[in-house]
Amino acid sequence: MGAVIASATMFVTTLASSTEPDAVRTPDPDIVSPGFAGFLAVFCIAVATLFLIRSMTKHMRRAKFMAEQIEREREAGGDSAVQAPGQG
Repeated sequence: MGAVIASATMFVTTLASSTEPDAVRTPDPDIVSPGFAGFLAVFCIAVATLFLIRSMTKHMRRAKFMAEQIEREREAGGDSAVQAPGQG
């Protein structure tokens, strides 16, 4: 983390000491990189996304099963035996 702060400080200092007002400077790609912190952030977001997709799939299957079960009960004539979630 200290290397990132040092790189950012060096970059800002270099930009601030520019004598040409319209000079466009780009940072040296060997000095500035996302590093381990960037990798860790992207990895955590990817893992969280996978867990959310897995949870959504589980809930969608459960909702589909409940809807099919309610439809089977209504076709059989026993709509009072199984009520839709939230209605009872």
